[in-house]
Amino acid sequence: MIRQDIRIDIDPLSAKGEQLFAMVTLIAPEPADLGERPIIWFAWPGGGYNRRYFDLNLPARDGYSEAEFHVAKGSIFLACDHLGVGDSATPEGAFTHADTAAANAAVAREVLSRLRDGRLLAGYPAISDAFP
Repeated sequence: MIRQDIRIDIDPLSAKGEQLFAMVTLIAPEPADLGERPIIWFAWPGGGYNRRYFDLNLPARDGYSEAEFHVAKGSIFLACDHLGVGDSATPEGAFTHADTAAANAAVAREVLSRLRDGRLLAGYPAISDAFP
């Protein structure tokens, strides 16, 4: 199983002139274990939690990680921090729900683009066949 933190540079608030980034953790099967048309899961937590919520490994609690559950079935799991949460950049000033949605959409577009052409993680195959 592969776990890799990835910084995604985004600029959903260009009118405000901020250069922002979001942190994403890729949890994925080794290339040989990747499903033919893998499901790609994006997960943003709520309630003030960060992306690590989806990949908890607790003592004496095997099988507790949601990410590991999906990856064991050949899927790719991307645990994402919203802007202002966890290791992502915190915007200056007012930040609306619409700004959060725009930022998350930008992250998803960039990650999918990198998955399509094999740029998300060195040595990981392009998975363009997984997309319609």
